[in-house]
Amino acid sequence: MPAKAWRARARGARKAQHAAFTRRLKEIRLGNDFGSGGLWDENGGMLGYDLLDVPFSLVRRIAAWQRDYDDSVTPPDDCSEEWWRRHAQEALEIAKGLQAALGLQTAVKLHRREAGWPSIRSSAQRQVNHDVGLEQE
Repeated sequence: MPAKAWRARARGARKAQHAAFTRRLKEIRLGNDFGSGGLWDENGGMLGYDLLDVPFSLVRRIAAWQRDYDDSVTPPDDCSEEWWRRHAQEALEIAKGLQAALGLQTAVKLHRREAGWPSIRSSAQRQVNHDVGLEQE
């Protein structure tokens, strides 16, 4: 088999493995910790970006959000309320994008300092229902 064909076949096999791994996840948690990737499984284990079947643009956004946290001196002590507000808003947007990329079979949970790990899935389901005309009044 020519090298080019072999590499293409290997890329396809890796993509299939990533998709299978991602489908098996019941939930993905989005939350900062120093030196982490910001993504966690339902047991609290860190998830590597290279294991997941999500768009690269979303991975870059998650990594930048996590790096912003890492670059802050010692949250929450040295960060302004405005920084936290912007960081939390970006987290919400990332979580929505992650939920959209994963579909409704995997719950995306966003860590909130005051609330723990609420799911993004219920609001995503309401949006889907609205988009297809099934929204309940």
